[in-house]
Amino acid sequence: MPKQPKRPPVGKLVPNEPVGERESFCHLNKGDKPHEWKFVNLPVYSEQDVAAGEALRQARKTTDLTFGTGGELLGLRPSELSDLERGRQRFKDPEDVKKMLELYKQHRNPNRKPEPKKTFSFEKLVAKALKEK
Repeated sequence: MPKQPKRPPVGKLVPNEPVGERESFCHLNKGDKPHEWKFVNLPVYSEQDVAAGEALRQARKTTDLTFGTGGELLGLRPSELSDLERGRQRFKDPEDVKKMLELYKQHRNPNRKPEPKKTFSFEKLVAKALKEK
């Protein structure tokens, strides 16, 4: 079966400017060579950029789309969609966000039931652990 032609991108992505850096300790897998642990500096993006990306992520999740299918639908690679949802990139033209949300709306599952809200309770976790002993 021939592969479907790639959809043109919804819009052009541009990088967001980091507002700072944070240090993180990470594991480097070097294949056959010994693995390594190392401190690295990672960029930090503004709360506004991160919140905008999270809103786009929630819109995608309400349609039950994965990074792969969502990216394919938008003409983006999954890594580009991830960057968009994490606030590392944004659409150059804000109107492209409307196009993106419209595409998501067209692919919404009409039979989808909302997920129950998950709440974390430290007290319940401790009580459960003590009960299991």
